[in-house]
Amino acid sequence: VAFGTLLVSQLISMQVARMEKNVAGTTDFVAQVAAPYIANYDLTALALFASEMMKDTEIAHVEFFDADGKSLTADVVKPPAQFSGLVSLERGIKDGSGKVIGMFKLHYRRDAIDAMRATAIVIGGGGVFAVLLVLGIGLVVLVKKIVRPIKEAVAAANAVAAGDLTVRIDVTSKDETGPLLAAMK
Repeated sequence: VAFGTLLVSQLISMQVARMEKNVAGTTDFVAQVAAPYIANYDLTALALFASEMMKDTEIAHVEFFDADGKSLTADVVKPPAQFSGLVSLERGIKDGSGKVIGMFKLHYRRDAIDAMRATAIVIGGGGVFAVLLVLGIGLVVLVKKIVRPIKEAVAAANAVAAGDLTVRIDVTSKDETGPLLAAMK
């Protein structure tokens, strides 16, 4: 069970790290691609960027700002009523000389991470349950296969000890208990 818990925990951590890396990569990419549009005040292209990104269900809000902090896309993409439960990333947008000419902010839903976490728990927990079930069934079969012949041997030994020398033992087992029972015939 401890191994299963560790496995599920590791799976969750890997998924969350992968998602955060993807979002950070997307944020970096958009900040680079948007630089010429901000430099030229191409608000139509920035609005299109923002609108297209909002189609992703994991993204709650995106916004572009100029160097003075004035929103360039506020009229296209309205901010959510509250930012609690959102993870925020900001990237400075630089021109070719490295001067910051704007800012890009991206807010993605934490519930996407929670959904991945729940999926990982179900998959990991189901796997642990399946392994435990198979082990349990195997253990029951193994115990029955070993215990039954030994019970027969004990019963025969007790009968002989009580003076009954007519005791018969049927040997059907081909494993290690078979020779034991055959020796007691």
